Amino acid sequence: KEIKSLGGGIKSMSSSAGRSIAGSGIAAGLAAIATAGVAGVAAMVSLTNSAGKAGDGIAKMARVVGVTGEQLQELRFAAERSGVSATAMESSMKKLSKSMFDSTMGSKALMDTFAGMGVAVTDANGEIRSSVDVLRDIADHAKSAGLSTKLTGEMMTVLGRSGADLTNLLMGGSEALDEYADRLHELGGVMSEESLIAAEAYEDALTDLSTSINGTKLAIGSELLPAMTDLVNYVTDNLIPATKSIAASLADLPRFFSDLGRSMLDALPGMGKFSAALDRIN
Repeated sequence: KEIKSLGGGIKSMSSSAGRSIAGSGIAAGLAAIATAGVAGVAAMVSLTNSAGKAGDGIAKMARVVGVTGEQLQELRFAAERSGVSATAMESSMKKLSKSMFDSTMGSKALMDTFAGMGVAVTDANGEIRSSVDVLRDIADHAKSAGLSTKLTGEMMTVLGRSGADLTNLLMGGSEALDEYADRLHELGGVMSEESLIAAEAYEDALTDLSTSINGTKLAIGSELLPAMTDLVNYVTDNLIPATKSIAASLADLPRFFSDLGRSMLDALPGMGKFSAALDRIN
């Protein structure tokens, strides 16, 4: 009977242990799921922030350069593949737009340079053409003309000081530019105009959020300023003088210990005689 009771106890303990282990397993599983969920959310936030920042930069720079967001991405990729910095390419595109405008306003040097390259700045209706289309014509001219001092001068005249840096980019002609653009699209490296708009909206929302948080901090801080001013004044008027008083008191400690030491030295002979007398009594 006792053995049977012991067996029942062991069985009960095993069952409890099993439930405990199972419960621990479920808890561990839930913890793992929660951890994975947090990591997943963090990854999504990181990806969103990255896309938002990149898209916002592309959209804003495209407007500065005077091209579409898609065209800017294609030109950046072509420049990178050709060993040209995006900054040099963007500077040249801004200079090209200005050169085209100045040409239509009567700049003889620019009119002659564009004409010598066989590049039309205006269309059949007399309107200024797209700077990307003009760049393509310049690329075709560079390909047919070949490397020369004259070509370098022409490039720098219409594209600015960075014009010479674009030689590798433009020597393949407009066909090479098209190939770079096609390759970029094949790689899925282009953000659509809709995505660029969404990116700008996201970055604007983040800016609004940051401004709101800072505004809240300023509002709370402004309310605390009078109380904190009183606290600072109290510390200045009371705590600092008290600290100086304590420091002054502590300044007497070295002299106290010095006097104590001398007194103990003076007492040593007497203490020796007293000890000797005790020894004689014993």
